[in-house]
Amino acid sequence: LDDAENSLQRYLEVATEREHPLTLLGDLDRQRGKFAAAADDYREALAVNREFTTARLGMAQVEAIMGNTEAAKTLWRDIVGDAGIIPDDRIFAAFDLSSILRSEGLFDEAEQPLLQLGKELHEEKVREAMAYSTRATLHLEMGDFDTAAQLIDVALERNVYSPTRYLFARGLVEIARGDAPELRTTVAEIRTHALPAEDPD
Repeated sequence: LDDAENSLQRYLEVATEREHPLTLLGDLDRQRGKFAAAADDYREALAVNREFTTARLGMAQVEAIMGNTEAAKTLWRDIVGDAGIIPDDRIFAAFDLSSILRSEGLFDEAEQPLLQLGKELHEEKVREAMAYSTRATLHLEMGDFDTAAQLIDVALERNVYSPTRYLFARGLVEIARGDAPELRTTVAEIRTHALPAEDPD
């Protein structure tokens, strides 16, 4: 991290677009747990370019970490709702916003950012299954087990990587329903995806 800081300070000296190195310094301070300093870095980057989305995302995260959740939610909502911002950044903001709303027990509201970006998630594909699974866990929290199960089925269909995350979510629904036989089947299926013993991961 010290080497990174030295390089970033040099970058800041020579950069013509200062929002980039200032945002990276914010990322570095966030990595170090210096959240107030990170917020200052992001704030300075946004003073240069108030539309620089990477700094806005970083600022939202440190605001949330420091307990300024309303400020964080405003930043995330603005990004999610701005069709002029690239979908990748909007999707990151949607998941962050959904997570903070879920932590506040606002499960119905937490689903909305993911629904709002349904088209973008489908076109991106990589995080579409995770969005369905996240929505499933929100419905599980609300006691709507049938919808949760349906959403997990879709997550498993759209999954492009290992399905264990979504099988685990299915298992949570089966636990909530008290469905032991189905749960045993899910556990057995999860175990089939275990890496071989010689795999160091």
